[in-house]
Amino acid sequence: MDSRCRIRPTSAVLFLAVLLLTVVTFAPALRNQFVGLDDGTAFVGNVAYRGLGWPQLRWMFTTALLENYVPVAWLSLGLDYRLWGMDPAGYHLTSVLLHAVGAGLFYLVALHLLGRATRLCGGALRLAAFAAALFFALHPLRAESVAWVSERRDVLAGVFFFTTVLLYCRAADAAGARRRRLLVVSVCAYLLALGSKPMVMTVPAVLVLLDLYPLRRLPVDPRRWLDPGVRWLWIEKLPYAVLGLAGGLTSYLVHAGDAAVGTLPASSAIAKACYSLWFHTYKTFLPLGLSPMYELPARANLLEPRFLAATLAVVGLTGLALRFAAAWPAGLVVWAYQALVLAPVSGGVQAGYQITADRFSYLAGLGWALLVGAAAGTLWRAARSASRGRLLRAIGVGVVGLWIGALAVQTWHQAQIWRTTDTLWQRAIAIDPACAICRSHLAASLMQRGQTEAAIEQLARAATLRPDRYMAWGRLGQAYDQAGRWPEAIAAYRRELSLRPRAVDARIGLGGVLVKSGRPAEALDELRPALADAPNQPAVHTVTGQALAVLGRSPDAVAHFQRAIALGARDGAARLGLAWTYLQLGERGLAREQYDVLVTLDPPRAAALRTVLDGPAPAGQRTVTR
Repeated sequence: MDSRCRIRPTSAVLFLAVLLLTVVTFAPALRNQFVGLDDGTAFVGNVAYRGLGWPQLRWMFTTALLENYVPVAWLSLGLDYRLWGMDPAGYHLTSVLLHAVGAGLFYLVALHLLGRATRLCGGALRLAAFAAALFFALHPLRAESVAWVSERRDVLAGVFFFTTVLLYCRAADAAGARRRRLLVVSVCAYLLALGSKPMVMTVPAVLVLLDLYPLRRLPVDPRRWLDPGVRWLWIEKLPYAVLGLAGGLTSYLVHAGDAAVGTLPASSAIAKACYSLWFHTYKTFLPLGLSPMYELPARANLLEPRFLAATLAVVGLTGLALRFAAAWPAGLVVWAYQALVLAPVSGGVQAGYQITADRFSYLAGLGWALLVGAAAGTLWRAARSASRGRLLRAIGVGVVGLWIGALAVQTWHQAQIWRTTDTLWQRAIAIDPACAICRSHLAASLMQRGQTEAAIEQLARAATLRPDRYMAWGRLGQAYDQAGRWPEAIAAYRRELSLRPRAVDARIGLGGVLVKSGRPAEALDELRPALADAPNQPAVHTVTGQALAVLGRSPDAVAHFQRAIALGARDGAARLGLAWTYLQLGERGLAREQYDVLVTLDPPRAAALRTVLDGPAPAGQRTVTR
């Protein structure tokens, strides 16, 4: 970079402007709730992360909840709990502030990289970096990462990613002890980024790409990459490479035991990868119809129109980038960078139900932001030398400002889609009425609020759309059970078990419905495989105890109820069943002991028990299934 173009303290004003505009744009997120199943599992129903004491710290560094090993992200969430308790506004405020800090750091990264890649200097360079940072920070594709508490890992990883790259770039301009210090801190920042989100595992390859362009530390000719004069570049990458491999291996091991993770056939993997690359390219410049879920079809067929079009577009853009690489290396580097960053989530390993997601663009879209910034700075410089420079500059700034302003307005609204679980999935269904998983998630929210018939309607539609997907059948069984439609519940659970024969939760649900239907012997037959596969699952012992109690095998039922309680059964079903069984055995004193616990643990069930504690001993199937 030319000495005349070195970064000066005057850029601090623009740095602060980036922070302020980012916070203002995402202000609606502060009214959002905890949404979706992930937030419910991770925060609402999880007490393990709440605090920063030794038990919480041990849990954070050993858990892989929701198939993610992200101890640094959990540390930030534990701090949130200390500051805000369970008020979601505080969690959202932290995410917004982290995103703003990340945007400010990206402004500094953009100053450095654009200064190396272009001939921009002074005000034109600062304007270019400012435009790049705003394009990144205020883009609607950022809404999912910022407005959803579960994606704290994105914004936190972003802060450490930008720190890693910024320090690496500054180390490239330094020498001696200062260079070594910068590299050490950069490696430490990368470790924190990996602990926030393993998707940054490709950073070592990204740094090599930067060495090629715009830092130009590595020769373009691969045959010269092992020359004595450049071998030190590979040596300095070793710490990054070791950490990246460790992060990738950890992520693989975490996902290996997840039944929702599978390997796609080669043709489907290619179709998915091309679709993801093209999706994040065209949505960057035309961010319409953004959704919380882009459902992966039963089979990603390369000849299906959307996949074929994406594949042709990717092949075409790759050809163009290679064709003009000598004259315009930035185009090839931006394209290669996006492919590298998306690689962990766009290949043959499929985790979850989505083809791709808006949040995947959080770091993948940075190259496009730099190109937008470079274009804005170049136009500013060109207008300055024109005869009507002042007018042209005003027009140029106005056009770029309107474009980024329009993106910010859309982001303002997009962040509000994540207000509640219902608004989230209603939006997804409006974008894609054929999204079965969206209907299943909406139904789960409806069931929690007691809207069982509305949930059944959504789940029946989901099961029709994707009969191969077990989730809809399992939830349909639960909904039919809630509605007292037991024959339909049994049929739904059996359909789920035909897709997942060893599904413990489905066998527990089926067993419970069979007990209520007066078929306890059949329930025991269904529960035996679950007892063998999950002997430490409290619910399987609770339902087994219910079936045994109805069959009159009271001592065996007591043993299973006691086992469920010892394993930490969280609701009062096991204690209620134990109390009723004690009543059948004439042990009213023992039954009253369970009632005393139920009064605080589960008042509705305690009230049901209270009415018969002083009456005759109960009998029949209803005694243990209320």
